[in-house]
Amino acid sequence: MRFSLIGAMSDMNYRINLKETLKKVAKKGWIILLLVVVFAVGARFISQNYIDKEYKAETTMFTGKEEGGQTSITLSDLEASNKLIIDYTEIANSKLVISTVMDKLGIDMDVKDFRKALSLETIENSRLFSLSFTNTDPELAADVANEMARQLLVAVADIVNVENIRIIDEAPVPTEPVFPNVNINTLLAAVIGLVGGLLFVYFNDLFSDSFDTQESVERELEMDVIAIIPKYKEKKNAYNRGLIALNEPNSYLAESFKMLRTNINYMNKETDSKVIMLTSSVASEGKTTTCCNLAITMAQEHKKVLLVDGDLRKPNLFKVFKINMLPGLTDIIYGKYALEEAVQHAINVPGLDILTSGRHTSMTTELLGSVSFRRIIDDARAKYDYIIIDAPPVLNVSDTIIISKLVDKVLFVVAMEKTNRALVREAKKGLDKVSVKTMGMILTNMTINPRSYYYGTSNKRRARRQTF
Repeated sequence: MRFSLIGAMSDMNYRINLKETLKKVAKKGWIILLLVVVFAVGARFISQNYIDKEYKAETTMFTGKEEGGQTSITLSDLEASNKLIIDYTEIANSKLVISTVMDKLGIDMDVKDFRKALSLETIENSRLFSLSFTNTDPELAADVANEMARQLLVAVADIVNVENIRIIDEAPVPTEPVFPNVNINTLLAAVIGLVGGLLFVYFNDLFSDSFDTQESVERELEMDVIAIIPKYKEKKNAYNRGLIALNEPNSYLAESFKMLRTNINYMNKETDSKVIMLTSSVASEGKTTTCCNLAITMAQEHKKVLLVDGDLRKPNLFKVFKINMLPGLTDIIYGKYALEEAVQHAINVPGLDILTSGRHTSMTTELLGSVSFRRIIDDARAKYDYIIIDAPPVLNVSDTIIISKLVDKVLFVVAMEKTNRALVREAKKGLDKVSVKTMGMILTNMTINPRSYYYGTSNKRRARRQTF
């Protein structure tokens, strides 16, 4: 039983790793394709324009002669013919024959280079052999092959004193080069580009210090992903930048925030979590943007929502919603205002109230750990369906840990392909040490094809399966 369980787990890990690998290859597919195209086109262009073309001219010859009306060829005849061809090869490569050919054709070439370009090969199971010559000049190659054949006849007659070889086919002027083989070079370069692309993806992932797949972050942090927020570019001239759910309600990005809202609603069927805190490991992971859009989508579902800026050191909500920073949370804690007096109503979002950080203070930890802050949260519970708190990053200050003790659930935001893995792990470890009740993770900055209209459906179903 133990071995079967270990085997099953190994098989599962293999399938997960294979799935992740295929996803990474698909994700970086454009790099692989680019390398394949660049290598293939480059190799083809260089082969056609920068490499000297070589042409091979070939003449066919016959050795031996028929005697006494003999019509059949025995094995001994072929063996004798092959031995003769070996002798004729040496004669053809002799300085005597080569010098004669070069003198007749006026060729200025070293004998060693000439021999390298010359080739004699036996045609299998016959008494025929080919004599070929390779050169960058196709006409010269043909002239040399034909002249070599003629001079070989003369040399054999003079040296061996026999006339038992004949020219069957003279060498025509070749029209196609034998080197370089453009198609083969193109194919090999494409394969090199493919291998190079795959190695790039492999080593890029091996030395990457950030998460790039949902499976890897879930497995490493041992926490479920309840929503994915795709990567997006803010419109520079848009009013209330970052409020996608308000400015672009029908966009795929707005749908991702609605999916987050839906999954929270499903999870709240079993546990009524009204106060939800969003945090991240470090700044600039999309936490505040996610808070704002989540609050908007919840209010659009006819819920009464309070969005609280819990980052008293670097507040952002008043900038996003273009509202006054005062009065705010610190002003209520100091007793200068009541909750009803400090909250501000969001423009064009009925049901959404915003509580900014308030007056700047150096005693953030003391204020957040005070009884007054706890009373504010309790007061808000009685008046709102949801309280969303935008808390500071975990690794920056201890404020987040203090706030986490007053909320029902915590959502951990992770920016894909951006935040250092070690920092994310350290932040998660910090939350675990104080037994924070996490609801799950939200992955931001995720690369998703926006043309895929139904991409959110499968993720929603996946989140539901994880919930129950």
